Amino acid sequence: MKAGFRLYRRLVAASWRAVLQYKFSFFVSVFLNCWLTVTDFLVVLTIVYSTKTVGGWNLAQIGVIYGIVGISAAFFRTFGSELHMFQDYIIRGEFDGILLRPWPSLLVLLSRRIEFFRLGGVIQSGTVLLLSLHHLGGPQILGWRYFYLLLLPLSGTVIIFGISVAIAACAFWFGRVRDLQTLAFYAANYAASYPTSIYPSWMRALLTLIPVTFVGYVPARFALGLGGSAWHLVLPWIVAALTWVLSLMLWRAGEAAYQSSGS
Repeated sequence: MKAGFRLYRRLVAASWRAVLQYKFSFFVSVFLNCWLTVTDFLVVLTIVYSTKTVGGWNLAQIGVIYGIVGISAAFFRTFGSELHMFQDYIIRGEFDGILLRPWPSLLVLLSRRIEFFRLGGVIQSGTVLLLSLHHLGGPQILGWRYFYLLLLPLSGTVIIFGISVAIAACAFWFGRVRDLQTLAFYAANYAASYPTSIYPSWMRALLTLIPVTFVGYVPARFALGLGGSAWHLVLPWIVAALTWVLSLMLWRAGEAAYQSSGS
């Protein structure tokens, strides 16, 4: 496993050097990705500007959730985008080629494509998060909560990675999982960018089960003084660990059940 991680780091470094060979194209791609994600926040801005608050949350408070979820999702899309294509490996029998490598299959899969231009989403969401925290008083008013909220994308990235690995692993049994990705990744992350309290009970339960509500809403609610308990500050890190462990177990079970296209 350690050797596999060392290989992965070398492959990431090699991909980064390859990207920098075309610096102008790379920075244009980052800018365009950043601008595309800006349009997403304009929707949030329009809704909240017209209503002043949503579910008791003002624009800056929603901006905190949006920023945390956006950074987490963008980091995943940068380093885990190949997971969204995994069903094609199963359908076309290309997963056999990955199994021939003397490295963990998941690391081999993740190293095949790294989309550094999606770091534009990190820049845009990070800007929203910093501006929102500044509007709420910055470290002078928020104190330790300011730095806690800045660290939340770490646990959020692990949670989203774990969810995506679990979805991809389902392809070992079901083949096509694109609809499941649409529900559990795209739709769920978009919904998690708003306060979960605004949704009906069945949808809150679904977002808790997935569990994207722990990426931003649950810990931010208490940190911003809008409810919850101190326990909710620790919960995202526990959920991140559990999600990652369970997703790896599901991946390994799927790998064991996989029937080679040549068998």
